[in-house]
Amino acid sequence: MFNFRVLTTFLFFIFVFHPSDALSKPAIEVVPIAVWQGRQQELLSLSLLDNLRKEWSDPRVAHAVSAAPLVRSESSRQLFSDQLASIIKPGDDILLHMAPWKSIADKASVPFKYSTSLFGVPLSEANCAFDCGLDMTFTVYSSAEVRSMIALSRKFLTDQGMGAPAAVYFDEGVTSDELYKAASQEGRLQDWSGIEMGQMKSSFARFPVYQMNRDHTVRLPLDDLARDQVDGLVLDHVRYGIHAEIADLESSNRIFQAAVEHAKKVNRVVRIPIIFNMDDLYYTHEFVRDAVLKARSTATLGGVEVVAWVAKNSTWTVGKGKAASAIVPIAMAATFVDDGVAEPEFIPQDEAELAMSVEMDALAH
Repeated sequence: MFNFRVLTTFLFFIFVFHPSDALSKPAIEVVPIAVWQGRQQELLSLSLLDNLRKEWSDPRVAHAVSAAPLVRSESSRQLFSDQLASIIKPGDDILLHMAPWKSIADKASVPFKYSTSLFGVPLSEANCAFDCGLDMTFTVYSSAEVRSMIALSRKFLTDQGMGAPAAVYFDEGVTSDELYKAASQEGRLQDWSGIEMGQMKSSFARFPVYQMNRDHTVRLPLDDLARDQVDGLVLDHVRYGIHAEIADLESSNRIFQAAVEHAKKVNRVVRIPIIFNMDDLYYTHEFVRDAVLKARSTATLGGVEVVAWVAKNSTWTVGKGKAASAIVPIAMAATFVDDGVAEPEFIPQDEAELAMSVEMDALAH
């Protein structure tokens, strides 16, 4: 016979005497994020990432992938696709990397804007013989233009077997209310762009990139800073995002400790992204290795659980990526014409190679 009193007593015991198990509990979620900014990688970088995986007990990595190499030319697409397929593993996540590359703007029918870079350097047409825009700011574009570039980039990654990215990483941590809204309109993407502001200030205080990040961060109420609601967990990743190009282990360790104390205080999961550019992994791989291990050990010593993050982009597989990399060319439908985004066209092979040779000559002189 069903005993209702036994059931209610059991439920009362769980929720009252074990609230951390039944509801939420403090924890740290450490996420290594490999940023593929839009260039083909040296074989050494791919090898170093493989070595890092072997040194971490949990080898999963989130890859923030730019679509720029996929739209430049067929040879660029093929090489980049092969590299991705060779290094991305089951259990990894695929994020959408966004920077205002000229190649992306052109394919999205967005007029490319020559303006001052995130580091205060003017950009001219002479700098763009091959492609440009990685260090430019999105703030000169309207929300509709940014949305078009996001939509086109997601479409290229999806057609390349990378699934449907559930999160976006705006390069250099630059995010704003306008950018976040534009991203959210393209499938409610999570924003993984945050970089801890103390380290940003120590490296970039005199550059526009710091001012842009600071202006956005200070507008947000402290208790609402960078929270994403994901499967019932509130993640405060902007406070604690570490970027390998500007970070040092001593200050990073203080950030890890602060993240642990914050997780305890608010009784929830706090994400610590360890962000590194694949382009610079030769210089940063030791820091990246040590930072991931130190973040985990700091949480454990602080009495906080280290939880395994779960990839949100569940629509890709290694097999799909490898199969798509063998398709020549990518089949692109004119799916965004109604949103003002023209059907993409590949740059002809000879045109792309000529532009590359011009750029190489310019760099040599």
